[in-house]
Amino acid sequence: GLPSEPVTFPEYTPNRIGLNSLFAPNDSILFVGHTTGIDILNLRSREVRTVTKLGNLAQNTTVNDVKAFKEKIWACTAVGLAVADEGNPNLDLESSWKSYVYTPFGQAVGFNCILHVKDQYEEMIYLGTQGKGIVWYDEKNGVFWESAVTDDKIYSMSQGMGRVWAAGQWGLYSKFVRYWSLMDDTYRN
Repeated sequence: GLPSEPVTFPEYTPNRIGLNSLFAPNDSILFVGHTTGIDILNLRSREVRTVTKLGNLAQNTTVNDVKAFKEKIWACTAVGLAVADEGNPNLDLESSWKSYVYTPFGQAVGFNCILHVKDQYEEMIYLGTQGKGIVWYDEKNGVFWESAVTDDKIYSMSQGMGRVWAAGQWGLYSKFVRYWSLMDDTYRN
């Protein structure tokens, strides 16, 4: 089991590093996306690995969301997407990360969240943007594609009840099969 005494990380106390995202891919690892990068906490050994250089992105780039799937670590930032092999022992090296920038009409758009959807209909990687809605990432070719939601800030995405859900500036979106739609008034207060 996990250690019975508390695991403390003084760098996370108020006025130091702001925490934006937590993801636990198993019972011993915790990914922490924060205002200067990513920490990878091994809760069993109490080892902390800090990553502050994500490929070609600027040093200490704020990570809005971090997830691990498809044997990779995925980091959403205000300036792009960074991806590394999950088993790489040298994640603190800039060269361990590949970074991708989404530039519709020549203007860079950042990412708030990421979701891997693998169901009977599709296997897709969706990203919530900071003003251009939801895009999907073509991993094979390293490119982003627009979805039906193209003009909104998307803050969070989740999967459940046979659908994919997205929380945006303009409301709650739902995707069934490959079609996104803004939910109607039945979901408003």
